[in-house]
Amino acid sequence: MMWLNDPAHNPTGLSLTADGRMAMLGAVMESASVNENVGHTLLIDAAYHLYAEEPHGWAETIHDAMTNGWPWPENLLITFALSLSKSHTMYGLRTGAIVSIHPDQAVTDRIATVMGVTGRQTWSAAPRVSQYTVSELHASDEGGAAWSTERDRLQSLLTERRNALNAACEALNVPLNPTHDGFFAWLDHEDPGQIAEACAEQDVYLVPLTGGVRIGLCAIPLAQIKRVAEALAHSLN
Repeated sequence: MMWLNDPAHNPTGLSLTADGRMAMLGAVMESASVNENVGHTLLIDAAYHLYAEEPHGWAETIHDAMTNGWPWPENLLITFALSLSKSHTMYGLRTGAIVSIHPDQAVTDRIATVMGVTGRQTWSAAPRVSQYTVSELHASDEGGAAWSTERDRLQSLLTERRNALNAACEALNVPLNPTHDGFFAWLDHEDPGQIAEACAEQDVYLVPLTGGVRIGLCAIPLAQIKRVAEALAHSLN
């Protein structure tokens, strides 16, 4: 199994380009073709995809590959992991879905049965309130359109914050990683705990992870973005 969080990767905010997606898909298909007795699953963790510049990039890449006659190995399954609680900003109400893709419907039917049994047995069921809310919201064109408008507003808000953070960090010589999409930005550092603690002393609270610090653009008001960049600059110096 290859597990790929794309687009709008958490925590870096990076997304693969169209060429990168095609290269990845080609490598997976080649591996499946030359190892026909080994099952291959490409799990695309698309939790943040609706807040990316190319929200349906992977669907387009797979479609382009099939249109160009790429042979689909029988031992390859592609699955999309979707997070409705993230896309619909209902973080506490954990709800999502797995969508399986394979040329043989018998394969996807079997996967659906297995997932339905093992998922419920292992974790119980997803919260009913969020399932009901999302299904009702999208049951009508009016509800779906209203939600799309709100999602566009939230995406614009994230983009505005990201642009402001990039500009502020550049002005203060903070070596922020390139960040494209989604809820987060990222700063590489060999001692992320020290950076996070130094920022916390300035009442700026970031998340230290292996190899760097995650910056939650989803949680920082636009008016405070410059303050975050200043705290990072002070901590690095």
